[in-house]
Amino acid sequence: MMRTWQFAGHASQLQNTGDYFTFEIAGQPLFCIKDDKQEIRCFYNVCKHRAHELLKGSGNSKRAANLIICPYHGWAYHYDGTFKAAPNIKLYLILIQANYA
Repeated sequence: MMRTWQFAGHASQLQNTGDYFTFEIAGQPLFCIKDDKQEIRCFYNVCKHRAHELLKGSGNSKRAANLIICPYHGWAYHYDGTFKAAPNIKLYLILIQANYA
């Protein structure tokens, strides 16, 4: 497969921290967002937990502490894509360890 640049949108669409827009490339749901360092980042538009859509359309993710929060189970991610927290995460980790360790 050949690697090429793909047009997603224009930087002017992301003026402020938390501004985002969603789009698809080759049927894959993606989004771009401006992070706390004013860098534009692009991610798959699905939660790592249950692949639920994280963001719709375009706008500003005006969540507390600059987080993207999955509307399905509440998993939270920083604007740089790193995982922040999830409800009952300690119980979840115990169950994962018990079932897959």
